[in-house]
Amino acid sequence: MKRLRLTIAIAAASLSIAAFSEGAAAQSKTRQEVLQELLQARHDGVIPSTKQDYPPSPALVERNREIHRATVHGGEQAPMFDAHDERVTVR
Repeated sequence: MKRLRLTIAIAAASLSIAAFSEGAAAQSKTRQEVLQELLQARHDGVIPSTKQDYPPSPALVERNREIHRATVHGGEQAPMFDAHDERVTVR
């Protein structure tokens, strides 16, 4: 009887571990995905922001966009997220 309970407990534990590990793996992002999200956020003007202005105000986002447009895109009329942005290092 004790062996049956022990076997059931081990089986239940192994099933729950497998279920949790699948969920964690499905939610994780690769380093490249995180880097792309950071580059896109910088392109959109969301970062960098100061600790006093979090979440960034619309004025700060627009200022960051203008700085990014001037420094990375070199005066393009309608800058899109492209190879220019991928050369920008993320701090």
